[in-house]
Amino acid sequence: MHGTIGVDSVQGKGAEFWFEIPLPETAPATGAAAEHPPGRLLVVDDQDAVADLLATLLRRHGHTVDVAHNGYDAVEACRRSIYDLILMDINMPVMDGFAASRAIRDSSPLNREVPILALTAAGGGARQQACLAAGMNALLLKPVNPAALSDAVALWLSSAPREAGTAAAIAGQTSAHLVHNEPQPCPKPAVS
Repeated sequence: MHGTIGVDSVQGKGAEFWFEIPLPETAPATGAAAEHPPGRLLVVDDQDAVADLLATLLRRHGHTVDVAHNGYDAVEACRRSIYDLILMDINMPVMDGFAASRAIRDSSPLNREVPILALTAAGGGARQQACLAAGMNALLLKPVNPAALSDAVALWLSSAPREAGTAAAIAGQTSAHLVHNEPQPCPKPAVS
């Protein structure tokens, strides 16, 4: 495959294993993924590799992607910017995906109705019910299959309202143009 693999290790600190492989260019999207205009998406994941992979896959379909590395940062991003869809990891430091989704629904007028898709390695009915109870709309299992990700994004973007006030309708405007009162910052949770 003509790739490289390696390890970076520091005594007493741990090791990081990595690999690089060239991938072929993908064909243009067909079907559901091709039937919607690109949107503005927020990817929330504390693992840099996962967040980078998701952002890369989504950008290949023309989406504008912001990345937050924990729930607190996601809530703050949702107070500043309008999104068409949010992809939310569940288990993160500082603020988990459940708390972040509830906070977005409760205190983010810009994104209160935006679909939130949970990203988790743990599936099952109880996990899905917990996601729905926290205000999420659906659940995607990790590791995420690129085709399943594209289909899920297409489905939720095509079903999300695309009217005045959505990110797609006001591209180029900042939240300052839309909100007269600055939102109060979310209190940072205590870390024990």
